[in-house]
Amino acid sequence: MPLCWFIVGIVSDCIQRHGAALTDSIQRSLLPLLLESANNCKGAFDARLSQFSVGVFTLAFGIAYVFEKNLVSAFLCTICFVIQAINQYIVFRIAHIYTKRAMADKNDKGRISLLAFEQLNEIEISTSLEIIESRHDSYLSYAFKKHSSVIAVQALKYTFIVAIPQVTQALAYVIGCYLVMENMVRPVVIYKYVDLGQI
Repeated sequence: MPLCWFIVGIVSDCIQRHGAALTDSIQRSLLPLLLESANNCKGAFDARLSQFSVGVFTLAFGIAYVFEKNLVSAFLCTICFVIQAINQYIVFRIAHIYTKRAMADKNDKGRISLLAFEQLNEIEISTSLEIIESRHDSYLSYAFKKHSSVIAVQALKYTFIVAIPQVTQALAYVIGCYLVMENMVRPVVIYKYVDLGQI
């Protein structure tokens, strides 16, 4: 999501800086088109519904799989899957809040810079073009820094989507092995060797 807005920012900046060859009507029509495409990209990469579905199905199938074997095993493995769902929810909320705050800070700084620019008259603009350009470059650097600051949180979120279910399954297997070794759960025979000489 932040990457889409960052690309839109770069392209719109390129249009504003180097779009002298483009007519005004083309420049005015390109920016709304870019913003509309960014919203579509944001919707395409919004994985909240899939994350929720994966969590629900993992929990449901995990409970259903172990429930038929033993009540103790089902209870312990259910605890593992419930803890996984809680941890995933917490990390997803932290990532969402952190990203939202970073983007709000970026937008606030941009709004302040825009208001300061709009208050300048034509004479002030013509005499301070270098200052305006340096402020604009400073804002772009700030925006890039804000977008870069959420990369670690988004990576952690992706880790909790992909890796944590594997860890939960591993814990469930360890619990199952322990219960089998302590004769608390009857092992399920998946396959057995057949001596063809005895047939």
